[in-house]
Amino acid sequence: MKNQLEQMYEDIFSIKECVPDKPVEGLNPEGKTFTISPPIGQGYCWVYRCNEAAAVTIMKQTYYDDFYCQFNQPDFLCIGYYYSVSGEQFQPYRRLASNTVQAYVGQRGVYRAIHHKDVPVHSISIIIMPEYYESYLQSRFSDTYEPPEEAFASLSGITEFPELLLVLNQIKNYMGTGMAAKLFYKSKVDEVISLVMHKAKELKMKKSSGRKVSGEDILALNSVVAYINDHFALKVNLGLLARIACMSPAKLRYTFKAVYGCTISEYIQNKRIGQAEHLLLYTDLSIAQIAKTIGYQKHVSFSEMFKKHTGLTPKEYRKACTDVSFILKYARVESSGENVQEFRSGIPNGGFYTTLCSHLSFK
Repeated sequence: MKNQLEQMYEDIFSIKECVPDKPVEGLNPEGKTFTISPPIGQGYCWVYRCNEAAAVTIMKQTYYDDFYCQFNQPDFLCIGYYYSVSGEQFQPYRRLASNTVQAYVGQRGVYRAIHHKDVPVHSISIIIMPEYYESYLQSRFSDTYEPPEEAFASLSGITEFPELLLVLNQIKNYMGTGMAAKLFYKSKVDEVISLVMHKAKELKMKKSSGRKVSGEDILALNSVVAYINDHFALKVNLGLLARIACMSPAKLRYTFKAVYGCTISEYIQNKRIGQAEHLLLYTDLSIAQIAKTIGYQKHVSFSEMFKKHTGLTPKEYRKACTDVSFILKYARVESSGENVQEFRSGIPNGGFYTTLCSHLSFK
């Protein structure tokens, strides 16, 4: 009988039609290599199973069409790093972005995600099962045990975690064999869990520390934010904002970050990107027109900033939104009991949407 970790990998490889293959040059032959089916895409998935409750995965794959992934997931924890990716994960929804930490708390149910075509999915991750983080760790550290689920969930999407990246790169480059390999990979799993627990506490303390902001200062910041919300497409001057808040520029910078968790510049960029996302989804404006509308004179600069924030170019995002809108519409049709066949009959035969419909089930 297969254990949960083995069954999960089997389900994922079945969807991608992955088959065992010879070792990939540059990766440890102690792990097993699986190659994706040529009709779906190209690339590999390398897996080293530390034991029945923990595994390391290195993935480098490119899909020829937008690839919808759906499988029944058990309870598990995942932590890793995306070197390259473009896509969305559903339930809970989050954008998959390059150069970010990949942290996921899997709960028994259906996993759903879309990876966009032509963008390499290059990642390294560690998966651990409840037998490891509940049974094993709890028995080993019974007096100091802390459930790690909250720590994992708090790190998803962060970009600054050099300690984790260092360990993951060590794993990626390791070429030892035999007993040495078993000891190495097992120790790295423990090290990563330790780093995650420490980082989560560090971030939590950072949020709770610092000087308290007075009610008067919060009211002043409300005026600053209201001004920015109305003028984010223009050049916003820090001196003017300081005068609106009746604060020095230094105090305004500190107080703003303490309350909103970001700098004024980051807040403005987020407003601009949010407006750009809306315009890309709900208008037919060109990318150059959208760039000027939100305050960029050069659409190239806008595209670079948009990709930095979202992991997609504006053009890729517009297409991705079309794909996601289709999924949500299909979900409403199926869940409401409307005529699914009639909905499908309006879709041209072949292609991404026809394939996607054959996999979707939201009941």
